[in-house]
Amino acid sequence: MDNKLGKIIVLISVLTLCSAIAHADETIADQRYELGLGAFRDGAYDEAHEIFAYYTQLAEKSDLLPVAYYMKALSSYKSNNWEKANPEFREFISKFPSHSLIPYAHFYIGNSLYYLNNFYESAVRFCYVVGFKNELRKDAAASLERLLWGYLTFDELTSLKRRFSGEIPEEIIHYYIIKYLQHQGKLAKILDEVENFKELFPNSRYISKVDALVSQAQKQLKDQISVLVVLPFSGDYADYGSKILNGLQLAKEECSSTVGTNIRIIECDSKGDPLVAVQGVKKELESGVPLAIIGPLLSESAVAVAMLADKHQIPMITPTASRDDLSEVSPFVFQLAITPKICGEALAEYSIDSLHDSTFAILAPDDQYGRNMTDVFQRRIEEKDRELVGVKLYPEGKVDFTSDFIDIKEPVLKKMDLLVAEADTTDSTFYDDKFELIPRKEWIVNIDAFFLPAYSDELPTILPQIPFNYISTRVFGANGWNVDEIKKIDKVYIDNAIFVPDDFFVDKNSRNWYNFARKYQEKYKLEPGKFEALGYDALKLVCDGIKKEAVHPMLLKDHLSGVHDFKGAAQNVDFNEYGANTSATILKFDRDHVVKLN
Repeated sequence: MDNKLGKIIVLISVLTLCSAIAHADETIADQRYELGLGAFRDGAYDEAHEIFAYYTQLAEKSDLLPVAYYMKALSSYKSNNWEKANPEFREFISKFPSHSLIPYAHFYIGNSLYYLNNFYESAVRFCYVVGFKNELRKDAAASLERLLWGYLTFDELTSLKRRFSGEIPEEIIHYYIIKYLQHQGKLAKILDEVENFKELFPNSRYISKVDALVSQAQKQLKDQISVLVVLPFSGDYADYGSKILNGLQLAKEECSSTVGTNIRIIECDSKGDPLVAVQGVKKELESGVPLAIIGPLLSESAVAVAMLADKHQIPMITPTASRDDLSEVSPFVFQLAITPKICGEALAEYSIDSLHDSTFAILAPDDQYGRNMTDVFQRRIEEKDRELVGVKLYPEGKVDFTSDFIDIKEPVLKKMDLLVAEADTTDSTFYDDKFELIPRKEWIVNIDAFFLPAYSDELPTILPQIPFNYISTRVFGANGWNVDEIKKIDKVYIDNAIFVPDDFFVDKNSRNWYNFARKYQEKYKLEPGKFEALGYDALKLVCDGIKKEAVHPMLLKDHLSGVHDFKGAAQNVDFNEYGANTSATILKFDRDHVVKLN
């Protein structure tokens, strides 16, 4: 760290010559000064120090005074008296902050502090020198790099980076932070730091080196990937947890063979209890950071765990939790199940955009679910500038819906009142086959789309009352509709009904389902259902991320945020900007068959 001394002496000699010409009358002071230089050249550093110290008192107004202060400090340094040299160089810097020898003073302070084992402050001084545009920069950078690798702690490195943020030394410090992380085995953190490094220093001389570190880190991460699975493995919902886990295990085996990565699944028993789920996840996160969290099963537990996923910045894929806006809790939360809100939006858009319906009515249960579905469907109708004839909410347990249908029909009947006077007896809208006027309450009211987000067990009661009350329409159901239950209803009342099925429906005509079911049966000797397929899809999404080198939670989060048209076994997946799956399956009853419309 001392190889610039000869150049410094030459520089000082030039400064001396210039000053001597300008101040020829200061003979005595100049002689003292020359004696000091002579002693320094002869290696008599203590004598030189004494002469320069005397000179600083003798020639307080001399142009050589800054150099004398510098030479006094340099004499102490050459005497290996670093405790003394350090404050003397600081004194020089303080008195003459704009002098051309300032970088040299910082350089020798850095050396002195190094010998005094004050490595952090030594690095600070070398950082100062690196920031100067002079010949010392290269030597200072070399000295700084030696300190950064092996002498400073990680906290000191990060402190130094903050101190010189936006300045030239930051690039060097940042690179050695990445190297430190690699040395400590903090592989996931390396990827974060490299991404930031490349953004800050796209043309850095270290780019090839950090790319090599990234490749090595990614390879190591692939060999130790873990996924935390938070599901009920005991309690009332244990059967569902086991089914999802079976699907996960099948996807894990496929990932191992296709990607070459053996994912370690860490099981966390939520017992179906939000508090137990949170406590279990907290405990697991104390011992390591998984690539992803899969689960929980229920929305209440999913909300609680989502807070932890957000805090630790770990992507969470919940296969079954369908609570509206759950994914909006955090950008790290992703929902596979279709939420009621998205279901309502999908049905309204299909009705308007694909069927070109223009008149609508809504009959919904008077509970949180029904009110939410009504709000979503009604909002879409208004946004598309379509006509909403009527809206009615009914209490739980209601059997006779006549009054609701009368209220819904009335606005249409009032319009028909204006037409009946002009109608002749051949108009079947108002006259029967005997050419007699049909009673007003029996006029058939045509409504293009009737949104009925009722529960499956209510449909046998409600559906027959629609034609009974002289309403001609197409019924739109929500994701409370269970296909197997509705098939039991007389097909006269369900024909042409369009709906998003409930959480148990699987499209067995799908090739993706067929391939999954075949593999599942080979492994478990059992027929799979929707929950097994959702678990399979959840881990397949993770595996797809691993294929694309998303082997760090933040990278996987970014990968999942861009998932569109993923062909899953349970259903397709298309995440919106909030991480909710918008790929709702829309079905239609066609007599005895269920037809998929999208």
